[in-house]
Amino acid sequence: MACNKLKQIKSITVAGGQQPIKANECKFTPSGKEREHHVGQRPKDGGFTETPTGAKLEMVLNDRMETDYYALNEIECETIIIEYTGGGTHVMPNAWCEKPGDLDTGTGKWVFCSNESRGG
Repeated sequence: MACNKLKQIKSITVAGGQQPIKANECKFTPSGKEREHHVGQRPKDGGFTETPTGAKLEMVLNDRMETDYYALNEIECETIIIEYTGGGTHVMPNAWCEKPGDLDTGTGKWVFCSNESRGG
């Protein structure tokens, strides 16, 4: 996916419903690999090891009567779709709620994770 398609998160769909997000406060990190550098005694002996990393979505919602906050807290094995203002999308298959939202503030922040994500 071209980087110019990734502007700002426009919408997030969880459990088949578009959520009332605070777009400027949501953050998505796609799955990928972290590489750790290893130095050898000679330059050609060095290299790196790779460790896979999962995808993570921090979603902040506006308080809406129709939002089922408890259902969001219980999510496991759901597909989450993240759409950007530039037209790009990312999908988190088999996602789960890692950190339930705090409902006392009038806005809630949820953290969702999945082992992989796909962009398109």
